Amino acid sequence: MSNKNFFIFTRGRTGSTAIIDELGKHPEITTMQELFIRLEKAPRLAEAYKKYGKEFYKHVPGHLILPFDAWSRQYVDFKIPWLGSIYLYHGRLVSQKVLIDHYLEKVEQVGRDVKPGARVGFKVLANHFIELPTLCEVLKQRAYQAIYLERENHVRQVLSGIIAQKRGIYNRKHYQPGEDSYVIDLDDFEMRIKAEQRSVRSEVARLSKEGFDVHVITYERFLNDREGFFKDICNELGVSDLLPEKTEYSVMIQNLPAIVENYDELVARVDALGLGYML
Repeated sequence: MSNKNFFIFTRGRTGSTAIIDELGKHPEITTMQELFIRLEKAPRLAEAYKKYGKEFYKHVPGHLILPFDAWSRQYVDFKIPWLGSIYLYHGRLVSQKVLIDHYLEKVEQVGRDVKPGARVGFKVLANHFIELPTLCEVLKQRAYQAIYLERENHVRQVLSGIIAQKRGIYNRKHYQPGEDSYVIDLDDFEMRIKAEQRSVRSEVARLSKEGFDVHVITYERFLNDREGFFKDICNELGVSDLLPEKTEYSVMIQNLPAIVENYDELVARVDALGLGYML
């Protein structure tokens, strides 16, 4: 039992938005979504930030604090080839690593202000460790619990990502899909499947190598054994064993054959990969 703040480390299309949302409904847990997302990848946040500045989160429901990319922009930064980004932070020069540490301290305080004594958690995507190389080290230094969220059905995961890109819609509450359908590039699909399988193995190994005691959870258990799923996480975080209220975020693909125009060809390719059971 860790009794620590935590981060859920995952890849895209694993149900992490819904899971983070439900965890945040627990009375002893405060959650935030992607704190380390770049603004250009979050148009709604970027628009609110441009209009309202540092107070943007008051106008965007569900956001307690600016993402790091926006928060850090209030400080003048310098690019030094051998040192990377250096920031003028309250009258002194600090590295990006130090700035991330200060940011997480603020995140934790905001989380405790919302629910005194609460565990504070948020989502970290695999690409965030690439874009911010010192983030992993800071999380370890601050004694965060690493929870790895995997979607075991890689076929559905990859299809979800492809269709989300084509729709231009990634997550919605009470989503009602239209009648649009899409052709799946089967060679691209197969390449993504193989990359996904490699990445999951390497990411869990990396977290362990960095010294985290990694706790693995799965999207499939969230769907099929919600009570057991949350009991496991509550035990890991050292909070009361309570089942939170269900999320309003929707399953985005409700009828795969109706959405994929070349569904029969897709089935044949998936069968050839030995993954037909995932459809």
